Amino acid sequence: MKLILLQDVKNVGKKNQIVDVKDGYGNFLLNSGKAIAHTAKAREIVDKQVKDAKQEYDYQVKQATMLKQKIEAITLNFSLKTNQGHAFGSISNKQVIDQLAQHNIHVDKFMLVDATNSYGLGLHKIGIKLHKDVTAYVTLSITGE
Repeated sequence: MKLILLQDVKNVGKKNQIVDVKDGYGNFLLNSGKAIAHTAKAREIVDKQVKDAKQEYDYQVKQATMLKQKIEAITLNFSLKTNQGHAFGSISNKQVIDQLAQHNIHVDKFMLVDATNSYGLGLHKIGIKLHKDVTAYVTLSITGE
């Protein structure tokens, strides 16, 4: 029995793949909603869904790349109190997010990659995961008072 899988099925195949299985297992997959019968019309519909998903993915990557360019052109400036070259306090993730918001870039704390709440004086880079395939790095300039 030829089927088109609607989701990944262990030891059978991946989503949108055409597989040939025994009739009993094929009926199980059909009844559980994990597959549909392989017909020309079904294949046409699945191909269109795959094409639409690819276009949506490409659009999201393009938007994330444009935002990445905007983020990487920015340097966020912070100052910490210092005494004899030692910084007191830290820069929090919330402060970084608030400064980005002033540049009309809205991110949440879960998008920050390898960010800790304390940074020493100097230049630092923080990763921002914009898309699963696109990570931007914003520069922090931390000076002492």
